[in-house]
Amino acid sequence: MASVSQLSDGIAYALDETPEKVGKYARALIDGGLLPKSRGRAVAQVGIVHYARLLTALALEPKIKEAAELTASYLALPIAGKTAEGDFVSGNKTAEDGLVGLFSLLLDDDPAPDATALRKRLCEGSVQFVRNFPLIEISYPHDLVGDEIIRFKPAGQRMDIDDAHIRRATIVGASLATLVAIKIDAANWKKVFDGGDDG
Repeated sequence: MASVSQLSDGIAYALDETPEKVGKYARALIDGGLLPKSRGRAVAQVGIVHYARLLTALALEPKIKEAAELTASYLALPIAGKTAEGDFVSGNKTAEDGLVGLFSLLLDDDPAPDATALRKRLCEGSVQFVRNFPLIEISYPHDLVGDEIIRFKPAGQRMDIDDAHIRRATIVGASLATLVAIKIDAANWKKVFDGGDDG
């Protein structure tokens, strides 16, 4: 597993963001209790849930002082529909559960045979964060009926906003594949891209 600093460097690389920007959001999430805090020589280690939290903050791009609160509110959004196959959204069915399930499947080195096809489609999909309406969508190609879309939004709330005025941040398949390659493993992510040791 990686430290917050190593995770920040990996995500900055995958999303072509500056390490300084990612570091500011990571610090805000640490201060807000959404990322672990190192104490003395004990370096805090991150897991997939922290990966999802930092990615969400970067996609939403709030003011730094509002980052932890806004990120937490988006990640608490409930699912607004059923998943079609290989239900990877478990737990309380929140956006955080959906993103953790998505990345758990994508980062699995040895997926179950029945998950392999779904995993490939997820790599061809996208995650969309709507910045001016509480909505997160995970979409990916479906074998039979076009795209499968899993929405997370406030229960019973309609999206009363003109499509032309929606501000979105979309992480597309190529970036998802890059994020998968990083694998949260700080010892390996640099080797994946540079073709050599990270020392």
